[in-house]
Amino acid sequence: AWLAALLCMALPTQAQTVYNTALDVNNLDFVNLGTYFSLDNEAGAEGGTALASNPTGNNGKATLRLKIEGPLSGTFNWKVSSEEQFDKLIFRIDGSVQDSIHGIRNWQTKSFNLGSGEHTLEWSYEKDNSGSKYQDRGWIDRLVLDPRLVVHGGSPLHHEVGTAFQDPGATYYDASNIGQPVGASSGVINASVPGNHTLTYTRGGLTATRTVSVSDTT
Repeated sequence: AWLAALLCMALPTQAQTVYNTALDVNNLDFVNLGTYFSLDNEAGAEGGTALASNPTGNNGKATLRLKIEGPLSGTFNWKVSSEEQFDKLIFRIDGSVQDSIHGIRNWQTKSFNLGSGEHTLEWSYEKDNSGSKYQDRGWIDRLVLDPRLVVHGGSPLHHEVGTAFQDPGATYYDASNIGQPVGASSGVINASVPGNHTLTYTRGGLTATRTVSVSDTT
């Protein structure tokens, strides 16, 4: 109970440290909703700690959300101890259910893939309108985000002929989610005549490209 109270009262930076430590990640900003998830000393968890849903009443839920920019691939571990079929730990991407577990399920690894743009990952322990069994909670642990190279401004990027071109660039995020700006390593944009051009960005063994379409729309 005191852990739940700590997360409710903690400053955002303190709470984020708890979430990041429990999930074995860095520099991520989580949102905790409903009855919350709290730090839990759980056998089999990476580093001995995980996030567990707090006690939740009938028709209630404990939800953890994370906004993150793709494209990227990742995995996480989860387990549950609940009433079979009725009380579930659910994983959603952008509000769409990807998978759920219920009953007695030991640690499993779940993978996911995100396309370009901002996405919302959500883990939610949700109860139906009556009954409970076993420990009546779900756990999340070891969130792994593969390094990614995010191109800003879209592709193809449309540019007006005869005007100066400024590359929006890209950002490389390492396994600790630390971002590093990346400029184009090859490609030249001739903005004086219509045509298509390709910019290439490279960092950390990853490569991404952008098509720039120069055209006259006047």
